[in-house]
Amino acid sequence: MVFYRTQTGDESNTSLNVSIGEEDLRSSDQLLELVRFLRREKEIAISRAEVQEAETQRLKTQLEQAERQAIEAQVNYSAICQCDSLD
Repeated sequence: MVFYRTQTGDESNTSLNVSIGEEDLRSSDQLLELVRFLRREKEIAISRAEVQEAETQRLKTQLEQAERQAIEAQVNYSAICQCDSLD
């Protein structure tokens, strides 16, 4: 613990006060810990966003493939129906 003396007017009125230096250090450590925590949380959030973006892209690709298959199935069905109506 750090102490310093303050003098008010005469020598007989001297008091010891606790320096806020130790509190400052504790506060600084807490702030640094908070900054580290927030940086980790930011990295986690960025990673989650990237995963969600990849999942969105995968689902879009899957949807496009399903739409192409539906169109192909409809064309095939139409071709089969036309063949049956000609017979």
